[in-house]
Amino acid sequence: MLVTPVLLATVLVVLQAALWFHAGQLARHAAADAVDAAAAHGARVADGVGAAEAFVADAGGRLAGPPVVAVSATAVTATVSVRVPRLVPGWPATAVHRTTGLRERVVPEAGR
Repeated sequence: MLVTPVLLATVLVVLQAALWFHAGQLARHAAADAVDAAAAHGARVADGVGAAEAFVADAGGRLAGPPVVAVSATAVTATVSVRVPRLVPGWPATAVHRTTGLRERVVPEAGR
């Protein structure tokens, strides 16, 4: 009699963990795409934001908020939050990942 509820709860927890892991992977890859797009020579912040939004949309995920891309003179940082579908109460509602990479720069022939 107690076996069915325990088995159902176990299945739901395993499915919730898989959904959370998948959302984390979406956030990680979207942040990497955003950094790659914004780090290119002559690229803008909007290029990185667009790349993250496009990746999550193509993968079938939902963003929890707009991607944040910060560009400095030498580095690019992207933070992406993806919603996690909830099957079990108490699990985090979002998966967040931050990725940092170096900006491309052109060095003139005389400076090499």
